[in-house]
Amino acid sequence: MVDLFTAAYIKGEDRDRDASNCDDDHTLSRARKGRSGSRRHWCVRDNSDNLKYREDGGGHNPCRGFDVRFIGGGMDGNGNWRDYPGKSNNYKNAPFALKCQGVYLSDSALRSWSGNDQMLTAGAKDNNGRWKSLYDQTVYGIQTASGRTNGYCADINNLNKVIHNNGSTCFSIIQDEAKKKSEGLRYCQNNPRDPKCKCINVSGSGFIARCKSNSSLPGCGEIIKGLADFQKIGVDTATGLYGNPDCIVPGICSGDVFPPLSPVPPCGNKIAICNQILKMDNITAAAGINSAQHCNINFAAEQKKKDDAAKAAQAAEQKRKDDAAKAAQAAEQKRKDDAAKAAQDAIAKPPTTPSQVAATKSNLPGGISRVQAAVGGGIFSFIILCIFAIILIVVATSGSKRRRR
Repeated sequence: MVDLFTAAYIKGEDRDRDASNCDDDHTLSRARKGRSGSRRHWCVRDNSDNLKYREDGGGHNPCRGFDVRFIGGGMDGNGNWRDYPGKSNNYKNAPFALKCQGVYLSDSALRSWSGNDQMLTAGAKDNNGRWKSLYDQTVYGIQTASGRTNGYCADINNLNKVIHNNGSTCFSIIQDEAKKKSEGLRYCQNNPRDPKCKCINVSGSGFIARCKSNSSLPGCGEIIKGLADFQKIGVDTATGLYGNPDCIVPGICSGDVFPPLSPVPPCGNKIAICNQILKMDNITAAAGINSAQHCNINFAAEQKKKDDAAKAAQAAEQKRKDDAAKAAQAAEQKRKDDAAKAAQDAIAKPPTTPSQVAATKSNLPGGISRVQAAVGGGIFSFIILCIFAIILIVVATSGSKRRRR
């Protein structure tokens, strides 16, 4: 519950009653009329609609809808307008000033009042000389000679509340950027589960460890999933590629969020991460991973390049093996052919060099060399064949003679 402060005006001869004296706590005189000795006061009550919120006398009671009390004003018995606290500094020398008492503030009430002419027109100046409507007082608060009020947005827990029918929140109406950051940080320290706190929740050093300990906080759930996705494709903490939150969840601090004191920079390791993905055998495994999307990789095309390169390398290796096998087979065949030819040449050609002659010598019985043994054996075989031929001739001749007889 708060108090609001406002000037009040009256027009013409408007009044609630005539009396010899306006002598109760809720009534003031606005004039004293009549003949001497029979003059009467024109009395106005603090809750009367004869009091107006417009300087031109338009509208109705500035505090309509609320409990109300006079701050001061009215006319004294001599026909002079009375002074009261803050009359010139806070209430523009209005004939009356009112206090709207016990006003209950809520975001829904402020949204309703944001389009209400009474709440946007009635008001007072604060002690700094700035005019504040009743609505402004409910939002920002006010300090006058008559009292002080803290506005709805002074409560840090209301920072994210919508307070205007145009969608404005206590946060969005803050003009100073430094104050926005400090107020956002204060709010998120008290309300870390607000979705708008996700950037602050993942900001600063040690954010990975904090998120592992508080994975249900807005922002942290995305970080934990991003880490798991990185590990699926082989990028782990040992690589040092995680960098900052934007590397793990691109754009995590974009959109309608409270900004941290120090802005989260764009991913500085983007190129390194993308290059590591391109080195994977299964590039398409990263296609569904949010953290890989900032690489702008055509996963299907890059996978085809990878597969084609693997097939080409496999074919080249197979050809190398086949060529090596053929070369080895040819070399073995040549070796065999050369050995066979050398053996034939050795038989057909007698030794001519001392080494070749020495190679034919042996320790056969009688000191006979292998060449000699071969020659002797040949002569012996020839003689046997000749004798066998002679015997055949004799036998044939003898048979022929017997047939003649």
